[in-house]
Amino acid sequence: MTDISQEITNAFAATQIIIVFIIFLFTIFYPIIQESIAAEKRSTDAERGKKRLMENKRDTFLSKCLILILGNLLVFFLFLPVIYSIRINWTFNYETYSFMVIFAFMSCFLVWSIYMGYELLNKIRELGNFTRFDTIKYIIWK
Repeated sequence: MTDISQEITNAFAATQIIIVFIIFLFTIFYPIIQESIAAEKRSTDAERGKKRLMENKRDTFLSKCLILILGNLLVFFLFLPVIYSIRINWTFNYETYSFMVIFAFMSCFLVWSIYMGYELLNKIRELGNFTRFDTIKYIIWK
């Protein structure tokens, strides 16, 4: 086995449970996050309904979206050294190709998770008439 093949094998062995867990969480959280992004206030009391909606969106961001972003970032950063080694050595065979496909697949999950988080933050900002900095303060300190 070549050196790069050993690196790929070690990377898969170290991250396979994390990858399966992140994909599983993504399939569970995706409809919940999309529902939260699309939610509109339904209460007759406008101020209370807006506040409740902002809190629900904040909770969804912290409990679901942030977990997906951090998990995907973890996999992304664990795979980067191996991708760098593949790029430097430029040995291209079935193992390296499959590793690069899985890396691209997980990168798409990362980008989509960040996009959903961005959409949630924008909805919170619009509901609260916040600036971007005030939105971050609201998310962290409520």
